[in-house]
Amino acid sequence: MTDEDQSKKAEEDQSKKKTNNPKSYQVRKECIKRKSMELATLCDIKVCTVITSPNGELQTWPDNLDACKEVLDLYSQNLKPEKKHKESSTPVPEPEEEQGEKKSLDTS
Repeated sequence: MTDEDQSKKAEEDQSKKKTNNPKSYQVRKECIKRKSMELATLCDIKVCTVITSPNGELQTWPDNLDACKEVLDLYSQNLKPEKKHKESSTPVPEPEEEQGEKKSLDTS
């Protein structure tokens, strides 16, 4: 192995250690929950956070599942495409200035 390969492997090992650390996960999870709470409070909006732990366990903020469901329902309603309105066959009127210019050109 070359020195470059060894340094890349060392970096990957270091990276894996950081991401698999349960304490690191716990700290980041609490930070995400705190930021969600701050966003909801400061912006006066409804926020829901869904977090999947390394072992596959789901956790939510707020802990009240009814509140999470309410936010998720609002989100899913906003994802539905709106009905497209039929375009009218009536031509769009041109601004008066442009019409005046055309009339003066037509009369020559």
